[in-house]
Parts: sequence; C-alpha cells; structure tokens
Amino acid sequence: RQLAEKQISPWIEGTQVTFLYQGTSHTREVELAGEITGWHSRGLYLQRLPGDLFYLSVILPRDARLEYKFLVNGEW
Repeated sequence: RQLAEKQISPWIEGTQVTFLYQGTSHTREVELAGEITGWHSRGLYLQRLPGDLFYLSVILPRDARLEYKFLVNGEW
C-alpha cells in the first residue's frame, strides 16, 4: 500500500516487475494493456488486495522499457 500511495509503480526487483493500482470501492477490475499486450486486452488482470489495492507481477527483461495503461472497469 505504501508503494501505491507514493506512486512507486511499477516496482522493479531484478526481472520481476509489479504493477500497482490504488482503486476505490467502485473498482471492479483492473487490466494492464500496452506494448506488453500489443495494446489489446489480453487478460492481464491485476489481483485485488484488501483496501482496494490491485497488483500484477510479471517477469520482463532487465532492459525493458514499456508504455502501458490500466483499463479500469473496462475503461481506459
């Protein structure tokens, strides 16, 4: 939660990259789309944690630089 509040996202440890999104009580689903998915919906849904915090961890090359967006409740 502290990382999301400080807007430290994505959080990178070696090749593991964790995307964080601070939702609200109205946030039903959060999906990651961008260069990693060809800018299409590919089912990379963030998991919900208590307190409306969402996360997704993926393995990427150390030198990866990707643009991305979150789809929240199906909206960019």
